[in-house]
Amino acid sequence: MKNPGEIADYILTMPGVKERVVTKKDLLFEAREMRSLLLPTVVEMGHMSVGRWQDILDIYKSLNLMANDQKIDGFIYNQQKATEENLLERALIVFGIVVIILAILFAYSISLKRAVKKRTIELESEIVKRKKQEAGLEKMSLELQVSNNELQQFAYLTYHNSRAPVTNLRSLIKLFDKESLTEKTNFFLIRWNSA
Repeated sequence: MKNPGEIADYILTMPGVKERVVTKKDLLFEAREMRSLLLPTVVEMGHMSVGRWQDILDIYKSLNLMANDQKIDGFIYNQQKATEENLLERALIVFGIVVIILAILFAYSISLKRAVKKRTIELESEIVKRKKQEAGLEKMSLELQVSNNELQQFAYLTYHNSRAPVTNLRSLIKLFDKESLTEKTNFFLIRWNSA
């Protein structure tokens, strides 16, 4: 309504307008007539009046073009109602997302709990196994200590017993007086000493 000349020029560039032989003069005439019908200075463009729509509905009902039980409710856009519905819709979406997140967290916590339980059982089994191995190692260590002590005693006795005859022979040899020995005994002693 503010720029009818520019709109007329634009309409003329649209496909199919020239084929209908529409001129700029025709379009400007149409814009003037629309202004007189719309009364943009009296009623703001785009303004809706419930009373006007109710009158139109009543006329349609009287002409039997609409059912008599037809109502105007919900036909005209209501900013407050739309905002409330939008908020309710958003709240339901947020609620749904929260429920989904909680369900995922719940499922994750259950799987985590099962994994922890399984791992705990495995670790407890490993602890029991290692304690048995440790007890076996302690028993083996004690057995090895006893065997080691027995071997030390055996080695001491063997060493002591192997030295005793040699020591006895030396002592006996020292007891003999070489000059009072017979030639035959002296021969055996010299030979034994050299060996």
